[in-house]
Amino acid sequence: MNKNALKEIISNLVNKEKTSAIKNHGYAHSDHEALALLQEEIWEAETGMQRVRIYEHSLKKQVYTNNDDLALEHICEIKNNAIKATCELIQVAAMCDKFIESREVREYDESE
Repeated sequence: MNKNALKEIISNLVNKEKTSAIKNHGYAHSDHEALALLQEEIWEAETGMQRVRIYEHSLKKQVYTNNDDLALEHICEIKNNAIKATCELIQVAAMCDKFIESREVREYDESE
């Protein structure tokens, strides 16, 4: 799969996540609220990537010491945490879109 196709798939997931977040929780009432939501998702994505790095560091030790069983376990943990971090990054992008859309809705409501 080429990068453009992957970006399109991810963009569709971001849009679905934003739509779901708005449906379930409504628009952000202020930029402060939107920022807090965005920061939470960024923190969760960073935490996921920290886990990837921890297991990567440990994997290196297992590879150097020929500990194949533990190396395989760590490879699986890297993959699982990378997927979780990717989900969080999709939510980061969705919260960016929700932030923008919330501003537009508030501006529209103020102009009426």
